[in-house]
Amino acid sequence: GKVRRAHIRSRPRRSPSGQLVWDGVILDVSERGVTEEALGEREAQLHLFVDALRVSEAQLGAAFEVASIGMAQADAGTGRWLRVNGKMSAITGFTSSELLEKTVWDLVVPEQRAEEEERFQALVKGQALGYGVERRYLRSDGKVAWVHLHMTVIADAEGAPLRAMATVEDVTERKELENRYQQAQKMEAVGRLAGGVAHD
Repeated sequence: GKVRRAHIRSRPRRSPSGQLVWDGVILDVSERGVTEEALGEREAQLHLFVDALRVSEAQLGAAFEVASIGMAQADAGTGRWLRVNGKMSAITGFTSSELLEKTVWDLVVPEQRAEEEERFQALVKGQALGYGVERRYLRSDGKVAWVHLHMTVIADAEGAPLRAMATVEDVTERKELENRYQQAQKMEAVGRLAGGVAHD
């Protein structure tokens, strides 16, 4: 119930995603003998710390953009994409602005959408820590891309979900090779069967 005196300074900035955020510094000046000089030193130290955080956030944002796999963030409530990187656009064929109009499950082929929405909802409700699945994405050109999707949730200090974080790896080439190998095995089996019948 005690009252404390505080010195507050704040300044606006743009986050890597373009949102306007405020950096605030709050100093407790309730103690006797807090001079303007001491106050200035404390404030300078705190601003250095805030600047270091800003540099770290910028570096993380740059890594997000240049990652060699698709990376994206989605709203935990609606499942709508909030942020996507360039690789995500390359995998799906959609521009970033087009992707931001879609939900996590909008990208998968129709027969997988209900399952994907169900998994996502279970994740944000805390029924799972994360999930990794292979999905077929319907690209903007109508072709299908096989992806390995891994989804986790970022929560606040109380555990409430803030947003979902997705990594998307294009595995189309591997799946095509697997399918060719399976087809070759089938043809070989048919050939052996035909050869055995002819021998009999």
